[in-house]
Amino acid sequence: MEFPAPGPARKRKGRGDGGVNLLLAGLLAHEFLSSGTVLGERRGPGPGPVPQAAARYEAMAVLVHRAGVRVPGVVNPAQLAAWAGK
Repeated sequence: MEFPAPGPARKRKGRGDGGVNLLLAGLLAHEFLSSGTVLGERRGPGPGPVPQAAARYEAMAVLVHRAGVRVPGVVNPAQLAAWAGK
């Protein structure tokens, strides 16, 4: 009695293909957002020197906030950054 040779394995299409990837992506996103790590290691640039523009904006924001200075036309941080950059 002869048996036919098995054909190439067929891959299932449709449901189930992306479920594992979505679960892994969700777990990695949760880990990164909750502890700032990916697979237990810190990723990205570490704390380094503050760029000059950021330091200048921070000094301006502290001055405006503490002194109660009013800048015409500036009502939010984005507008303050644009005004300080002029």
